[in-house]
Amino acid sequence: MQLDKIDIRIVKRAVKNPGAHQREIYRPLLDERSEYFLHKRIKCLEICGFLKLRKNTGTVQCWATQKAIRHISKIKTEGDLLE
Repeated sequence: MQLDKIDIRIVKRAVKNPGAHQREIYRPLLDERSEYFLHKRIKCLEICGFLKLRKNTGTVQCWATQKAIRHISKIKTEGDLLE
């Protein structure tokens, strides 16, 4: 899977804030996309192995996997620093 800019921003926030609530991960992106779209992107990233989600009653916590951390570090070494 090739990550687009929004996916990279979601994964970077998950790396910076391990165990954060799902809404905290995508909150800064709500100006650009709908909540439904961002929720589906997080589910897709989980299926592809970039995020690990733990679902409790009323909360969904997100962690970046090692695959995601390696992918982000490759992007940084290539010089493509997306914020």
